[in-house]
Amino acid sequence: MANRFWVGGSATWDATVGTKWSLTSGGIGGQAVPTASDDVFFDGASGAVTCTVSGTRSAKSINCTGFTGTLTGTGALNVSGSVTFVAGMTMTVSGRITFLATGTFTSGGKTVADVTVNGTGITVTLGDAMTSSEDFIVTAGTFNAAGYNFTASTFDSSGSTARTVTMGSGTWTLTGTGTVWDLATVTNLTFNANTANIVLSGAVNSSAKVFEGGNKTYNTLTIGGGAATSQSLAIDGINTFGDINSTKTVAHTVFFRSGQTFANWSLSGSAGNLVTLQASSTAVYTLTKSGGGYLTGIDYLTIVNLVASPISDTWYIGTGSTYRTTSNLGRGFFLTQREATAVIVLDSTTSSTFTVPIDWNNTNNTIHLFGGGGGGAGSRSRAGGGGGGGGGYTKLLNQTEIPGASITYQAGSNGVGGSAAVNGTAGGTTSWDSGASTAGGGGGGSATSGSPPTSTGGTAGVGSTFNGGVGGAGAITLSVSVGCGGGGGAGAGGPNGAGGTGGNGISSSTAGNIAGGGGGGNGGGTVGGNASAATGGTGGNSAAGVGGGTSNTNGAVGGGAGGSTGTANSFGGAGIDVLGVGGGGGGGGGDDENDALTTIGGFYGGGDGGAGTTTAGTTFGGASGRQGVVIVTYVPATPQAKGFFLLFN
Repeated sequence: MANRFWVGGSATWDATVGTKWSLTSGGIGGQAVPTASDDVFFDGASGAVTCTVSGTRSAKSINCTGFTGTLTGTGALNVSGSVTFVAGMTMTVSGRITFLATGTFTSGGKTVADVTVNGTGITVTLGDAMTSSEDFIVTAGTFNAAGYNFTASTFDSSGSTARTVTMGSGTWTLTGTGTVWDLATVTNLTFNANTANIVLSGAVNSSAKVFEGGNKTYNTLTIGGGAATSQSLAIDGINTFGDINSTKTVAHTVFFRSGQTFANWSLSGSAGNLVTLQASSTAVYTLTKSGGGYLTGIDYLTIVNLVASPISDTWYIGTGSTYRTTSNLGRGFFLTQREATAVIVLDSTTSSTFTVPIDWNNTNNTIHLFGGGGGGAGSRSRAGGGGGGGGGYTKLLNQTEIPGASITYQAGSNGVGGSAAVNGTAGGTTSWDSGASTAGGGGGGSATSGSPPTSTGGTAGVGSTFNGGVGGAGAITLSVSVGCGGGGGAGAGGPNGAGGTGGNGISSSTAGNIAGGGGGGNGGGTVGGNASAATGGTGGNSAAGVGGGTSNTNGAVGGGAGGSTGTANSFGGAGIDVLGVGGGGGGGGGDDENDALTTIGGFYGGGDGGAGTTTAGTTFGGASGRQGVVIVTYVPATPQAKGFFLLFN
């Protein structure tokens, strides 16, 4: 082990002719090129010279105190101790710096390239704020930012070797794209977030970023970039954050690949620049508020397939926001409270409990129960499947409850559509207060291939206030060359009346003329139309007189779907009959002879359509109904922060 000082002018690090290495500062050259056991010095006596690093060069430590020259080249540096760069030097080495032993890294304001900490039991500590233009990797050992700011393209400590990351109190800025934070595998990782703020920046890039959180706890996550467009940020892992916010001034999207927990939430958009929060798959994920208190001041969000928890008294989202679900989901509400009327949506199909809010008002509340919708029947060789019945509806007014008490409820499950030659099943019963109040599910559609064949729509779900509709019948025939259309699903009952009946299918020996019946409208709406030759039945309207789909067209705002006539099947519209939040859906349209039904009925309680047969007698499966729901509304006894009514796009 010895000291090595750079002397005598510019050259490559490993020059063998006229070597530049000396045992003393400003001394005589001619010493061997440094090894991993030698301390290396570039100092004031070295002069304003250039040392070029090529290949991989090793040193115990590198100290550039007083140096005014340049370190450059494409090589890498392996260090078994400390590194000290200074403001007066130029540092443009583009290779990786790897720390193999305990030491301090002082960058002197210089931007370095890739950095790796890789040594069992070692500790590498920052001596000042550090900036890397490339990756920073902790493979083994401890990295301690010591409270200094940290900047890199990406940070990676995914693996299984024993290692520790201590973030400190600084700002950690990640400027890259792709997976910018990678703790995907956290085996043997000790992670200390401390009070650091992770900023996902990049002033000009428009590429997607991924935050692989590794199920860890973080202080603050900030989406940076200002006016720069960002395609998206995806957050992976079941993580906990002290806060999440954004400094972007343009629209951007945050995908959640799993549920997350937040103590605070500061992420908002602005008028014309909405922030989209979206589950990254067809699943519905939960965003949980921890630590008590309320989240306020949040607005201009588009929320897709996310549920907020706890289910009440937590999240207050402003009036510039909207909520929507993807077309293949029938549940998933982001709950918001404390408008003039608070709204709580409960759609667990297993026995669950609801905690009565602290500001419950015994003299001004309504509880809406919608039963599950019945499934449509699969077709038989000479009978179209009957449509599923709509769920019933029960309204409870001004229930006396004790704040903080737990009430057992269960939303009725959806009736399952029958496969080919199999009848649909009934929707489940929605119950409240351990079954003290209920709304029954709609019956499943049926069909037989006897002589004569039969087709029957599902029965209406029974509610104490209004029943659901009866499913439409599929067409039947004794002829071996005639195909039959399926019956339309029925609408769910609702505050404005019973659900609309589904329309009947039509048979024909001409394939193009086979058609399914229309779905019934939701509570207080009209019946679905019967099919006619080459035209599916028109979907029934909602109680407001709108929403029914024409042939092959989806329903809207509680209307039923139009029956199918040879194109993709259509689905009933979501019910908008409880304070603009949701409710009984319209029924799905019946099938023609071309497709198995795969699309959905309206959200909550709508029955779905039965399947049709071909002129050759080929059979198909019916579609499943929609699950039930409990919607609790009340005027707070002590109004809190403002919120907004959930909207559907």
